[in-house]
Amino acid sequence: MNEIARNIRKIAASGSAVVYGTVRSVDKNTMVCEVMLYDGSSVVASLVVGEKNKGIIQVPKTGSYVAVVMESRATGFVVMVEEVEQIIINGGENGGLVNVKELVEKINNLINTFNNHTHPATSGTTSPTASQLTTIKQDDIEDKKITH
Repeated sequence: MNEIARNIRKIAASGSAVVYGTVRSVDKNTMVCEVMLYDGSSVVASLVVGEKNKGIIQVPKTGSYVAVVMESRATGFVVMVEEVEQIIINGGENGGLVNVKELVEKINNLINTFNNHTHPATSGTTSPTASQLTTIKQDDIEDKKITH
């Protein structure tokens, strides 16, 4: 957090400007993108402040518009994006977000199959189990603070 505060103070003291342009390319290894500005010049803009595996990183889609705070005449960092290709949280090691609707549907299908299953027996088939599982609702497992 101290590094972010230092960078914000540095930008504020330098009289840096916010410029807008179109993303020409993105390098996810170095977490930078090349942005073509409206005057025809281009800048290299960082997608991160500090270490590339921390925080929330918005990777812009090539061809989308971005806002860049300039650190120098040729470099800056992206502060807003029009279209996001990917969002990476704390390095992304935990994988992607769950599609809750599809998960609820699959869990409920499994519960219904369990509740209705029977077994062949010598005198016909057995009845479904006496203890039944209850289906779930999306609200039972969803945290709406982050949506996609």
